[in-house]
Amino acid sequence: MRQSGILMPVSALPGAYGIGSFSKEAYKFVDWLQKSGQSLWQILPLGPTSYGDSPYQSFSTFAGNPYFIDLETLAREGLLEDDTCRQADFGNNPNQIDYGKLYQNRFRILKLAYEHAKEQQLLNSSDYMDFLNEQNEWLTDYALYMSVKDHFHGAGWNLWEEDIRLRRPDAISHYQDLLTDQIHFYQFLQYEFYKQWKMLKEYANQKGLVSLVKQVKEKFPNKTIWCYTGFDFEKDVMGKMYPNWKETREIINDIDVIVDGKFELEKKNPSLKFRGSENQRLIDVQKSIKANKIVWADVEDEEIKKAN
Repeated sequence: MRQSGILMPVSALPGAYGIGSFSKEAYKFVDWLQKSGQSLWQILPLGPTSYGDSPYQSFSTFAGNPYFIDLETLAREGLLEDDTCRQADFGNNPNQIDYGKLYQNRFRILKLAYEHAKEQQLLNSSDYMDFLNEQNEWLTDYALYMSVKDHFHGAGWNLWEEDIRLRRPDAISHYQDLLTDQIHFYQFLQYEFYKQWKMLKEYANQKGLVSLVKQVKEKFPNKTIWCYTGFDFEKDVMGKMYPNWKETREIINDIDVIVDGKFELEKKNPSLKFRGSENQRLIDVQKSIKANKIVWADVEDEEIKKAN
């Protein structure tokens, strides 16, 4: 099947704070793509940029660019004051990104959001701790690297002191203790980045999924349609998406069984049917909505249900 789409870097989206981000303008762009008959949105790499601010020169393969964190979303979450965002100087040319001013002011504002997150005990929440555990393979080293780089005033790693440059264990422990708060700040930025990016990506994906699900339902009306989401059914699907996105409501109406929750390697169980880890559930969608509570799909042994 032939498809068409548009290349639009996130940075090039319109926005009130110096650069495009995962803001309401990004969601409007997705809506516009659908209305225009487009089915693909090609973006440029999302990693944190270094000198020159090229998306192809990044500090990390896995980390996201903090510039793309939407400040208005942080304000709605109670982590920023609206005036703080409006009063910041990100330049006066709406058609051009002033990366100098962005660098000087964006991190200052994000640091305020981090301080408010600490005050609100967000960094102790289960969601936040789960994120740190899930991304630990790269996030710990990335946050340390960025913090040490700040400590040496932005110098390249080859200009750092020899002990940390060579990653000697004593040096790593020293800088982890010395820069603890800054390390936590960089971890917080990645938490917010991934949370916002995940929701925008899901919104865009559902635009394309609606028509596919409807086509399958119409062509095979007697077939059971399953969907693996990776999201928590109550908290994410029904709590956030269903009330706000008509696409979610349309998809849910045609889905019979949802496998909810992310696959967790430490909870992997090969004996389970149709799911990979013990935290995941097989949910009968229509019965659950009607009963206003989770109803398991009738495809597993009763003992397995009781164990979960």
